[in-house]
Amino acid sequence: MLAVVVVALPAAHARSDQYTPGAVFRDCPVCPQMVVIPPGRYVKGSPPGEAIAEGTPERDARNETPQEPVSVDKVFAVSVTEVTRAQFADFVAEEGYYPEWQCITWDFAANQWGARDMVWTWSDPGFKQGPDHPVVCISFTDAQAYAEWLSARTGERYRLLRDDEWEYVARDRSQGARPWERANGPEREDACVHANVMDLDAADFLRVDATPPDSHFFPCRDGYPLTAPVGRFPANSYGAHDMLGNVWEWVDGCMYAAPVAGESVTEDCSERLIRGGAWQAKAWYVRSAKRDWAPFFLRSARVGLRIARDLNQ
Repeated sequence: MLAVVVVALPAAHARSDQYTPGAVFRDCPVCPQMVVIPPGRYVKGSPPGEAIAEGTPERDARNETPQEPVSVDKVFAVSVTEVTRAQFADFVAEEGYYPEWQCITWDFAANQWGARDMVWTWSDPGFKQGPDHPVVCISFTDAQAYAEWLSARTGERYRLLRDDEWEYVARDRSQGARPWERANGPEREDACVHANVMDLDAADFLRVDATPPDSHFFPCRDGYPLTAPVGRFPANSYGAHDMLGNVWEWVDGCMYAAPVAGESVTEDCSERLIRGGAWQAKAWYVRSAKRDWAPFFLRSARVGLRIARDLNQ
C-alpha cells in the first residue's frame, strides 16, 4: 500500500510532476481532502460469470462489456472520501443554493424503498445523519454545481470523476469483482470489513427478510444499517475510502448501450452514470465493473458524490 503523506501543495498553477502519488492535500479550509492518483492501466468491465455468485444468471452485458484495456495517462486527484453533509452545507450556505424537487428514500411504514416527498432533502433524507456522513439526496445537477463552486473558490478545476477514472480507482489494482476479493481470496462474508453494504444490520433495522437466497444481502454485519460516517472503513492502496458501498456516486458519463455487430454505441445523457452501490443496494451492484444510471434530476437517499481535480495545469 502506498504511504499517505500530507503535504502543502501550491494553491494554483502547479505542474503535474510536482504531485507525488499518495500525497494528500486540501485547497481551502472547507474543501474536501484530496489524494493524488498515479497513472496506470487496467482492464475495464467484467468477464462472463462474474455475477453468477451474486444470485443472478449473468453479469449485465449491456454495460459491463466488452472487457478492454484502459490507460489512465495523467495524474489526477480524487477526494479521499465521499463529499460529506458538512462540506455540502458550506456550499449551500455560501452560494445560497437550494436543491429543488423531491428526494426518494426508505419508506419505514411499508418497509420498502420508495417514499417520495418534498420534505425529504439533503439536510433531512428521512433518517438521521451526522455532519461526517456522505451527503445524499443530491442530483447530478447539484453535484456539478458543487464542483463548479469549488473551482470558482480555489481557481483549480474540480469536477466529477470520469467513468474510466472511477473504475480505475475502485479496482485498486485488482481484476476481481471487488478489490478485496482476489483470486482464491476472501468470500462475500468479508465485505463488512471493507465497506458499508446492505448486510444483516440493515436487514434488522429495516425489518426485511435477509434469509431468502435471492435477497442479495451480504451475510455479515458492518455496524451501520444506513449510511456510515465517511472514512470508517479502510482506504484502498490509492488512499481512497468507500469506493464501493455507503452511497452511489455520480460520475461524469451518460447512459449507453453496448453495440451489437456493425453498430455504434448509443448514449442518452438525460440519464447519468452512478457507480459503487450503496448502503441499500443488492450485492450484485457492489462490484467494480457494475454501472447503473439515473435521471440527471434524481435525488435519492442512496446517491451522493465524490469529487476529482485536474493536476495537469
